Amino acid sequence: MSALRLIFALIILTLFSSRLFAQSNNLFQLMESAVLNVPAVQSAKIDIERARETSKKLQAGPYEFEVFMSGGRREINDAVVTANEFTEWEAGVSRKIRLPGKRSIDQELAELEVEFAQIKYEKALNDELMAFIARWNAWSHLAMLSDVLDEQLADARKLAESEQQKVDNGAGRQVHADQLMLEAELVYMQTEQNRLATINARSNLESAYPNVAFPIEPMSFDFASISELISDEQVLQPEQRLAEIASKQAQYAARRARQNRIPDPTLQLSYLEELDGLENSVVASISIPIGGTARSSAYREADAYSRMRVLDLERAQREVNQNFNSSRQGYLFAIENMDRAKDSLEMSREVLSRISQGYDTGSLTLAELVAARRSHRETERYIIEQTSKAELAALKFWVLATDLAIVE
Repeated sequence: MSALRLIFALIILTLFSSRLFAQSNNLFQLMESAVLNVPAVQSAKIDIERARETSKKLQAGPYEFEVFMSGGRREINDAVVTANEFTEWEAGVSRKIRLPGKRSIDQELAELEVEFAQIKYEKALNDELMAFIARWNAWSHLAMLSDVLDEQLADARKLAESEQQKVDNGAGRQVHADQLMLEAELVYMQTEQNRLATINARSNLESAYPNVAFPIEPMSFDFASISELISDEQVLQPEQRLAEIASKQAQYAARRARQNRIPDPTLQLSYLEELDGLENSVVASISIPIGGTARSSAYREADAYSRMRVLDLERAQREVNQNFNSSRQGYLFAIENMDRAKDSLEMSREVLSRISQGYDTGSLTLAELVAARRSHRETERYIIEQTSKAELAALKFWVLATDLAIVE
């Protein structure tokens, strides 16, 4: 099983073990199918491969063996020397030696490179989950509203037809029937407008995730066990973890730059043959660059950058805390509003029932009935709006409160 599959397996296992979203687990399967294949997540996955190779490069460093060879002819213009032309050559090997302190720092930087890429993948996953949730919620909200509008349209037409039947039977007024028919037409226009918006929202969802088979209707959503997530326990967010690793990288880079003030020595071993082999020698040498202001400036530059990253980490921690608390409070507030909307709907039903009875007995006017019905329709739509907001807040908070750690 790939790391990506393991991640979502752990997510689904967490959801089932905590009984969270018991009725909407298929939604998370859709999320898996959708977000794992988007270019941003795939790119982040490939970047982990890149980071592993970069890690190997950092561990190896620019410390390769160098082989050299040279040769030539020597001519000696001396009458005493019988042979005055000689073949001479030299061959050897050299290598820059990494000092011990630098090796351990390079090892740390190499490990941080891979960890940074893995958390970047996790952030890409979080970002795409948030994007999916927003698109899904836009469609889900409109789809739920469509069901309510269809019921409202059927009810409005039924009342208009009933009033027209009274007129036909000589027990009603045509102006009342016409007014109720106009009300039904108004609901019809709202229904059609919402139907087109629903089609557009679904089209946006399918365009963003062309390889996902979406259901005809959104899945049901269960809030029963969401309270298990509402706690003071805060999961480290990718943004904060990225800032932490960036700070560590900068600190190690500063230590590396400080170590670089002492240049790495280069060792060389060579073999020379002169005068056609009459003279042979093995030579070992060491060379050390003389460090200048550039190395000291590089250290001061890296040290300043390290201190900047510490401040960036502090900023990221504050932003993550604010975002988490805001999301948590937003979810609680949305649930509270949804519950209040349900209470309002019950009250609206009772009021509408009494006003309808009053109209039937002739104690109330048609204008009062129409006003009550409009108010009730708005209340029904309001509860859909609040339910949709609660679902959006719950899903967003779930992303923030779930540890999507890389298992690799």
